[in-house]
Amino acid sequence: MNLQKWDDVNWELVQKRVFRYQRRIYEASKRGDKNVVKALQIRLISSIDSKLLAIEQATNNLNDVSVNLNSEKKLKILQRLKFTKTKQAPISKINSDINYIKKQKIENEAKNNLCLLALEPEWEGLFLPNCYGYRPEKTKHDAIAAVNSYLKHNESEKELYSLTFKLNVNDIFYSIDPEIFLNKMNTTLKVQEHLRSLLQLSFKKKEITKIGIRHKSSLLGKAKDKLISFLLTLIVNDLLEFLLKITTFYNPQVNSNEPLNLHYIPISYGSNIVIIGNNLKQLEKFKTQILHWITTQLKIEFKEDNLKIKSLFEGFEFLGHSFILIKQKSHRKFKYFPSRKSQQTFLLDIREIIQKNKASSSYQLINNLKPKILAWGKYYRYSDCRIIFRKMSHYILQKLRAWAFRINKKSGRKVVKEKYFPSNKKYYFEGVCYHDNWILNGKKKQADGKTKENCLINLAWIKQRNWVQVDNLRSIYDEDQTYWRVRNLLVKQKNKNFKPIIIST
Repeated sequence: MNLQKWDDVNWELVQKRVFRYQRRIYEASKRGDKNVVKALQIRLISSIDSKLLAIEQATNNLNDVSVNLNSEKKLKILQRLKFTKTKQAPISKINSDINYIKKQKIENEAKNNLCLLALEPEWEGLFLPNCYGYRPEKTKHDAIAAVNSYLKHNESEKELYSLTFKLNVNDIFYSIDPEIFLNKMNTTLKVQEHLRSLLQLSFKKKEITKIGIRHKSSLLGKAKDKLISFLLTLIVNDLLEFLLKITTFYNPQVNSNEPLNLHYIPISYGSNIVIIGNNLKQLEKFKTQILHWITTQLKIEFKEDNLKIKSLFEGFEFLGHSFILIKQKSHRKFKYFPSRKSQQTFLLDIREIIQKNKASSSYQLINNLKPKILAWGKYYRYSDCRIIFRKMSHYILQKLRAWAFRINKKSGRKVVKEKYFPSNKKYYFEGVCYHDNWILNGKKKQADGKTKENCLINLAWIKQRNWVQVDNLRSIYDEDQTYWRVRNLLVKQKNKNFKPIIIST
């Protein structure tokens, strides 16, 4: 490819060519043809298209980089983009040339993106259906929906129990030898050497986050976090394979979208794992075997108290949701809703934002609160959330009223109420009209003299919906792309941007 300017790149064609390689890697992986997989991976990471895409993703992800990369600089990075040992920048360079640091960061980010482009399709053909964590187009809601569908199908069981636990990411990435990952992946030499240098750098550092490892002077970026998360998924997939060996009723040929008639079913997202079964004694045995596997295979300290077995009448927590069976006269009903811990954390965050904005205008307070409320409501709207959303909305209103009356002590309460919570207004949200006299409103004068107005939404306006669950046996690298287009369209329709409209009457 004779490329003169970066702006001349046809990105649609580049993505098609890269995806063509990835689909072939995925199909060879499903066939078990490791030699073909490696050969295609070598061709993929050496191709101009994949390097172009990796650099473009790196520059988009690292939008905090102040160095202005023009077309010429990007082409220079493209020419020297090769898999070499990843090193920290020398201290002299760090102190003297900040541009050097940021350019190196982009190069390393591009290398990590290349690794992901080559490794993801291979392991998509090998991951188990109920392993959801950090996989393309498979989200937390899909894992939650899988638990939901299984429990609803088995509501009639006399007894149901759950075994839940969470692997400590800090312990895993601080204790495991990087060679364990490299031996399991058995990938090409170039990718293997890059991963070895990456892991050796990362595992020496103690500053570890929930999904990966970060350190202040690191040249590694967001793609590194994705790689670490990808490695975590490998560990969890190994654990699921072990669990399915000891649960003898598993049938991998069954379509996973249909309710499985299993005595035990393990489901995972990231390091969160739940096993649901109908035999308490058998789950106790699994608990002992899981503890032994973690301490011998992962070689990390794991307390038995972290493995919790509960009856479904007591309920269990998974990904911020509480799952429980409720007796209602002659029949039983299964429910899941935002957990008490997530509700408390949400209210504490709201309180913290309000306290930090004691001297701010209502307009600024609304801008700070709205993203938090919308994000929380958007995540939990697919559960039995109606009653809890009303309760949370009431608590938020109490805090907002206290804020308004505290900063306007000299004014009368009616005056303050009408100033911040005006009456006789209509609010349109997601196509529904609401009349509410207790919605926080804000105004701001712009430079042109016009007044801009905003309002804080009521959490109770966010209506409950059903999630469009993914077909577990499908992958984005399948030939049937129509399925993914239709599903993504349905998900987008259910996740439209929240834009409340105020209309005075």
